[in-house]
Amino acid sequence: MKHLLLFAFIGLSLTSCKKELEKLNTTPNEDIDGVIYVGGISELPSTYKIELGTYRSGVDTTESPINHEWSASALVDEGDDATFEWTLNDSKPVNYIGTTTKEWLSRQNKWRIVSTVFIYNYIFDNITNFKLTSRVKFKKSETQKVQSTDFEVIKKDIRNDYLRFDFGMTKDQVKSIAKKEYKTDYYLETLPNVGIVNKAHMFQPNDSFTYFEFENNKLKAITVYQTNIQHYGGFYGSILWYYYPFKYPDTKITFDQAKQRYVLSNSVTWNNAFLKFTLQEKEFQVSSTEKRTYIGLIHEKL
Repeated sequence: MKHLLLFAFIGLSLTSCKKELEKLNTTPNEDIDGVIYVGGISELPSTYKIELGTYRSGVDTTESPINHEWSASALVDEGDDATFEWTLNDSKPVNYIGTTTKEWLSRQNKWRIVSTVFIYNYIFDNITNFKLTSRVKFKKSETQKVQSTDFEVIKKDIRNDYLRFDFGMTKDQVKSIAKKEYKTDYYLETLPNVGIVNKAHMFQPNDSFTYFEFENNKLKAITVYQTNIQHYGGFYGSILWYYYPFKYPDTKITFDQAKQRYVLSNSVTWNNAFLKFTLQEKEFQVSSTEKRTYIGLIHEKL
């Protein structure tokens, strides 16, 4: 009889433990927008690699990206809240370089609170490894969860002809890099040997363009030009100042009333250590059926 009572007690204990485990796991894992939530908290990887590229080209030297975003998020019911605290290498608080957003997820019937920190490149001047820790605290339950990620910084020094482009690249390579570099989905192929992006390096107005020309599916020339006459003076004035100040004092840009566009008094060509530059009036294939003439700055390989 004692043995039967002992087995009964063990059976009741196992059943009780099973129910407690079920109670602890009442919040199932969820995949929301590609983010996995466990117990209502986004899972962060234990390790992560950051690639920091220094790009040196015939026109400038840049770093990409200039900062890195790192986020953690939590799901809470109406009336509840969650706060995040970040530390760098277990000691330095990094709350002050972050943002917090809150959005209602109607499908899950919960609030999603997202905390993001911005890791700036200057942090990597003297380090190649660091640890970033997230601590999330829930208001109602007064529970918290701590997650840490060990980062490895991989530094690369990369030489390109122009920005991230190399002359000789294929059309597919240029198209892929252009969309990423200029952060746009606009890439128009007006001819089999021409591609256009609706942005231009250094000159930010939305009516500036980058014109890629190919020969035998190899990148041959890159030209930047502007279409809005209201911006021409500043746009090409910047070119004249940035590339060769005082070198060509007789080069003038004026507005031609008859043509209703800006014209260049004379074309000029010059070189630096890597590229050949030509500032001239040029006919651009702006669509498959239309050509227009603008002042363009052409970049070619020496």
